[in-house]
Amino acid sequence: MNHLIIYAHPSEDSFCNAVMQTYQESLIKNNHQVKIRNLYAIKFDPVLSHSELLDLEKGIIGPDVRQEQEFIEWADVVNFIYPVWWSGMPAILKGYIERVFCEGFAYLHTENGSMGLLTGKKVLIFSTTGNTELYDKQHGILEAVKIIENNSIFDYCGMEVIKHKFIKGITCKTYDERLKILEHVKRMVTRFF
Repeated sequence: MNHLIIYAHPSEDSFCNAVMQTYQESLIKNNHQVKIRNLYAIKFDPVLSHSELLDLEKGIIGPDVRQEQEFIEWADVVNFIYPVWWSGMPAILKGYIERVFCEGFAYLHTENGSMGLLTGKKVLIFSTTGNTELYDKQHGILEAVKIIENNSIFDYCGMEVIKHKFIKGITCKTYDERLKILEHVKRMVTRFF
């Protein structure tokens, strides 16, 4: 299968990066094709400008956005790896979705409502959190994130979210606990693919 990893964390020393590296290695070991879009490394511009919005209304898509759309078209599975910051995805990833998952590519508005255009694409998400599991559960944060991201973005575009894996309270985890998490990440490849 073709896997596109869309990665959004600015630090190479982050646990998100360890998840991304582990997941990529496991995919390759299991004979999957992998491409990575590290949004910070490629300096992706997350800002949807007024002129770009006007161009989109005319069906004109800029070359940087079109390139990202080609990566998504290539993929059978689109994997997102990022931290949950302020109860959502990092701004660079939100901007990526706003610019790349545009009308005419990811969805259409019709007389009968919206129609997702990315049917047949699967989504697997790894999100790290700094909060404890108890805090997130008491405040319903991760359930809200799942509704907004899984349903209001990916499902809306016709994609099937096969798993949204939250790695909770990472700032409190020991080295050994982190190693166990990475082993679980490896096993997810054979579990789902």
